[in-house]
Amino acid sequence: MSWAPHITVACVIEKDGNFLIVEEESFGQGVYNQPAGHVEPGETLIAAAIRETREETGWQVKPTELLGLYVYSPPTTRSLITAPALSLKPSSTIQTKPWMMV
Repeated sequence: MSWAPHITVACVIEKDGNFLIVEEESFGQGVYNQPAGHVEPGETLIAAAIRETREETGWQVKPTELLGLYVYSPPTTRSLITAPALSLKPSSTIQTKPWMMV
């Protein structure tokens, strides 16, 4: 039996008390989320975090710290999702408003 975990990265990007977010659709509902996505074959976790943030928001970021490593096993499938959460620092001046104050 072959088994391969699904590895994703999630990015928390804060500047001046605001957090960079993306608006997505999940099960037909609009939701807000942090930039995140799957790690591609041969890609490092840091490279995946930078790429996902750039693809989803257009922002170049620089990783500053690892916030945690989480493992989730959905009750309805045999998959295992591994998700490191990284804190990243924007490399650009923020001029648009994809930012949410919490």
